[in-house]
Amino acid sequence: MLSIINNQKKNHESTMGNLLVQSKNLSDVVQSAMYHPYHNETYRVIDRLLPSTARENIPLSLILFKIEPFMQLIQLCEEQQIWKLIEGLLTILMEQTPDVVYVDCVEVNEFIVLIPAVNPDQALTAGDEICRRFHDMAKKMIRKKGLSLKLKGGLAVFPEDGENRLELFRIARAGIYQASQKARQTVIRMQNDRLISKSAGYASYQVDQMYEIASLEGVSVDSFLREAFDCHLKRFILPANTKGR
Repeated sequence: MLSIINNQKKNHESTMGNLLVQSKNLSDVVQSAMYHPYHNETYRVIDRLLPSTARENIPLSLILFKIEPFMQLIQLCEEQQIWKLIEGLLTILMEQTPDVVYVDCVEVNEFIVLIPAVNPDQALTAGDEICRRFHDMAKKMIRKKGLSLKLKGGLAVFPEDGENRLELFRIARAGIYQASQKARQTVIRMQNDRLISKSAGYASYQVDQMYEIASLEGVSVDSFLREAFDCHLKRFILPANTKGR
């Protein structure tokens, strides 16, 4: 499991029942961030944590963070610099959230922190401080003209914002998107995220993103959706299903 917990909790059981998140070497997590994008282990941990928090009637804060602009960072900086930057971020995540039970890289440039038994305001305050500390660290560590790195975050709280992992990730990623739109280094919690229509089922932030991408591609939103749908179908249609067509 590519995950780490606060050093003070290595030999103690989690407050969530008997679940103990095992500690791994920090370099493993850094490598996961650089080379191994989709870790199902993180999702399994969350799926185990949610019933435990529900039984104990305590909230669980899920915060996702992204570094921006990440593509410029990759293009302008050496791999060793990026490793050190990510290692520094992970250290900040642990230090700033003393009650953290889980820290990991979910995807390339998507980092997750799970914090039990704190109210949303405390989680937002901790998240904003993480963003500030990362920015200060990045300014000292990465000295590239025209490159100003910021950390953006989104918060989702179980069970208020969602009853399962998918709902929590959707809300947290919506918060990241809103933080990016505001060009601020902050953590945002999306509340009462409305659906554009019951038939379409698109959340407001998803529609904003679709219009933005379609505009960049120079196509209509309808054309963008058709192309995206076709690409998605091709991933799952087996060759045997297409014979004779």
